[in-house]
Amino acid sequence: MKKLYNLKKGLPLFLLVFCCVALVQESAAQINPLRAIYFQNQYLANPAMAGVTGGFKVNLHYRNQWGSISDAPSTEAITAEYGLSNKVGLGVNLGQTREGLIKRARAMATYSYHLPLNQSTRQLHFGLSAGVVNEQLDMDEMVGDVDDQTVARFNDQGPYVEGEVGVAYTDSKLTIQGSFPNIRAFLDKSLNESNTVNRSTYFAAASYKLTLGSSVGVEPKVVYRGVKGFDDLIDAGANLTFVDNQFNVFGMYHSSKNVTFGFGADVKRRLALTGMYTTGSSALNSLTGVKGSFELGLRASLWNVQ
Repeated sequence: MKKLYNLKKGLPLFLLVFCCVALVQESAAQINPLRAIYFQNQYLANPAMAGVTGGFKVNLHYRNQWGSISDAPSTEAITAEYGLSNKVGLGVNLGQTREGLIKRARAMATYSYHLPLNQSTRQLHFGLSAGVVNEQLDMDEMVGDVDDQTVARFNDQGPYVEGEVGVAYTDSKLTIQGSFPNIRAFLDKSLNESNTVNRSTYFAAASYKLTLGSSVGVEPKVVYRGVKGFDDLIDAGANLTFVDNQFNVFGMYHSSKNVTFGFGADVKRRLALTGMYTTGSSALNSLTGVKGSFELGLRASLWNVQ
């Protein structure tokens, strides 16, 4: 009877932890990644894009999801990238996500190599990132038995090493790219069952820039993303630029049955601000009071601006 009582006592906490883990699985799977990956900051999705345009750039990103819900998920990220030479780029990618009781921090360093082809505008790009990821349950926010072994095991896992690899082809108009975001899970198949965050399997994208007039351009883009345990996702849309790329509006449709739209302004190619809104997916829209997510991005280009 005592054993049965302990089981009943621990069951609510176990269900709480299970739900939190399920939530972070879906988010870390990048079903809803930062939308800046499409146009503003492609380095977020592919290490091969670090330093691809030269100069030194710093990007700040903030997103709040489902703001009508208490303790709604939020994400902050900062990237810095530097074109060390015409062929070598360096980058740093830092991020933090809070989802209910779970906090996830990530720090990655990147090396990229840009190989010119037979024409000056054609290049192949290769990138490799390595760093650490750490997940913890916030004990200060927990309501329940903080000494439960399920909680202890989750917090005792500690930081772990992670890696990413990416490639890309670019010319003056066309960009084709792909990346594998979680090398650790790819090499260690046992993590596919036990690890709660290594769920994104691959990222691929293609875009083409067109000129519509003397100061207007459009860049259609298609993205294909693999997520373990979910159907593959397709994102399709376009970025429309005005006044020599100083202003832009864009939109993307996601096969998760939601859309993203936003705008941006670039002041003298030194400081760019972007605002985006993503509607709730079809599953979330069925929940009363659940809204979409709002994201802000700020980019500073400090020198050697192209």
